[in-house]
Amino acid sequence: MSLNSLIKKIIKEETEDWVDVSPEEYKELLDYVNGDGSIIKRLPDYAGKKIRITGELDLRGKEKVTNIDSIDLVQGNLYIGYTKIPFF
Repeated sequence: MSLNSLIKKIIKEETEDWVDVSPEEYKELLDYVNGDGSIIKRLPDYAGKKIRITGELDLRGKEKVTNIDSIDLVQGNLYIGYTKIPFF
């Protein structure tokens, strides 16, 4: 196996572990799971994958949001003021 094919294989495996989610889609998912983001990782499309939010995630004022542990990376600003998220 050449070095180039090894690198391509590693990059492919690395990107398959991630799923990109838009901020709007993540907010809809939070509504679906009643604000408990840890449940999102149990859904079939997201199980065993790292979730990357592809923009600014503004959850200000969403008082029923209690957990966003499902997020692994936010590519932008994250606003969680006036939520019930105790830690991140």
